Amino acid sequence: MSRPDPITTMKSISISIPAYNEEGAIARVVGDSFKVLSALTDDYEVVVIDDGSTDSTAKILRELSAHQPGLRIYRHDKNMGIGPTLKDVVSRPTKEWVFFIPGDGQIPAAEIHKLLPWTANYDYIIGRRIARKDNAVRRMNAWIYNMVISFMGLKRVFDVDSVVLFRREILKNIRFKSRGAFIHAEIFLSVLKGGGKTVEVSIEHLPRTGGGATGNKIAVVLKAAADIILYLLS
Repeated sequence: MSRPDPITTMKSISISIPAYNEEGAIARVVGDSFKVLSALTDDYEVVVIDDGSTDSTAKILRELSAHQPGLRIYRHDKNMGIGPTLKDVVSRPTKEWVFFIPGDGQIPAAEIHKLLPWTANYDYIIGRRIARKDNAVRRMNAWIYNMVISFMGLKRVFDVDSVVLFRREILKNIRFKSRGAFIHAEIFLSVLKGGGKTVEVSIEHLPRTGGGATGNKIAVVLKAAADIILYLLS
């Protein structure tokens, strides 16, 4: 497949970041995002959705915004969870392409370079974490979950909950229902249903250095299962 120089195909791009109690990483993640984007295009922004952090995340973001006019911050008054937060992550950016990465720094902003060459032929490019820095139980749960989503979408997907580089236009008029972890899959399934082209590309996954993972909590798993049932019945 022919892959053009991505810089010549990028008109504008956003990096969108969900963050909850990421005081140890958020400054580095935002700084790296600006560094990466400034080398790609003159038309860019960094969007951070602070999901009601109770640590110093909000203070750090305010300080960063004083020196970075391209930083846009949206803060939830209280912790809303992954569903509402990811809806903001995909709807708040204003540029042609959106790359969303976590605020914990486990997936560096520079990984976008591995996804950019695919933008000429695909609308929704998933960064597949080949060597995931998660425990065995979490990896097994992810394998089962991805098999279920693959069956629902009639397309094999290996890492539906990972970061994505997507063309903003393909999600513009979609109204997502999930308020839990199923939101990642709902977005992916909606893209497929709308005729969007998807692909997975291998990326790096670093160990967590701060914050706390929630994906293995029983309440999160049960909520995702309930959302799958509701999606199939809708």
